[in-house]
Amino acid sequence: MQRFVAACAQGRFAVCAVSNVDEAIALLTGVEAGEADADGNVPEGTINFRVAFALARFSSLRQAYAAAARPRGGSEGGSDDAVPPAGNGNADPE
Repeated sequence: MQRFVAACAQGRFAVCAVSNVDEAIALLTGVEAGEADADGNVPEGTINFRVAFALARFSSLRQAYAAAARPRGGSEGGSDDAVPPAGNGNADPE
């Protein structure tokens, strides 16, 4: 405990109270979290915009893999719950 108090006194460590996760995100990253408007849209350049963009991309990839896994005609059956092909789902190697 003494080391913690000393680190705070020396300015090497700080304790910050936050009310919600968005405040913590802004504090830790230096980038605003971004609050959704009435339509659910968040400002570009914010953390929540990046999260929404990534989730939309993952959803699109999942739908594309499911569509590719469905049989293309014939009597083989199939379902909307088709398992996507193996891989990490990342089309960009970076």
